Amino acid sequence: MSSGTDMPSAEDFERLIGALGAIDPPFSSLGTPFLVDTRETAALVQHGSLAVTALEAALSSANPTIAMYAAYCLGLIGDARAVPTLREALRRHRDNQPKTSSDFAIESAIAGALNRLGEQA
Repeated sequence: MSSGTDMPSAEDFERLIGALGAIDPPFSSLGTPFLVDTRETAALVQHGSLAVTALEAALSSANPTIAMYAAYCLGLIGDARAVPTLREALRRHRDNQPKTSSDFAIESAIAGALNRLGEQA
């Protein structure tokens, strides 16, 4: 942590979330990524509710891997405060035209997060 305390700073979260973009997730035979636990996801999830705001912002990342893993982490954290933001991100990606393979992958990650939170996607 940046100040020698147990409380992570915004910069700490920014650094962890930025590292999500370097993850190269494995892909299924259908071409969709499998989101897997990594050091970065474990570190973000370990911070629980403290990471929610930064992860919600990351849902809008131009880097699809960051957006997918942000949704994945929000689902693992399980904080219901993220539901409205996840729903809005899902709507935004569903409305995106023309669709890209990234849109489908992000939608899937968001739907998985909502399901983990006990919500219908």
